[in-house]
Amino acid sequence: MKSLARAILRFLLVGLFQLFRWLPFRWSSALAAGLMVFVSWFLRRHRRIAQD
Repeated sequence: MKSLARAILRFLLVGLFQLFRWLPFRWSSALAAGLMVFVSWFLRRHRRIAQD
């Protein structure tokens, strides 16, 4: 399970890096901010599930 999550994260990071190269700076910074919020929410949710 952890290896799958790591593979998905790596895929997303590579895809986002490619996307950032094509997007204007304003868009990429907004996307990065949204991504940070999503990642923090996802980790919080994942940790809660792991505790149960």
